[in-house]
Amino acid sequence: MSSDKCESCPYATSDLVALHKHWQEAGHAGSSEASEARSERSATIKGVVMGAVGASLAVAGAAFFGRKVELRSLMSKLGRLESINNLQAAEIIKLLAENTILKSAGGAGKALRSYRG
Repeated sequence: MSSDKCESCPYATSDLVALHKHWQEAGHAGSSEASEARSERSATIKGVVMGAVGASLAVAGAAFFGRKVELRSLMSKLGRLESINNLQAAEIIKLLAENTILKSAGGAGKALRSYRG
């Protein structure tokens, strides 16, 4: 049989019941129980940390994806507005040129003749 020791004091025994009783009375932990408890705590802490990291990455990924989609949508709207703006600018330039021609003496005569047929 193996001998289990208390890590906090020199108490040692091969009886796990006695070691457990010592642990409860003194508030100490035996070496086999301490290592099991440490490994369980370590696994639990690792699981919690990995879960938190995974959740954080998922949230960050979702936020990034959402922003990327939003940016694409805004860029598409900007492209449409630029094309509309370019068409409107071309129309304005055309109307200004037409207005300049109609204001001139020769342009007014040509315009009236074109309506007569």
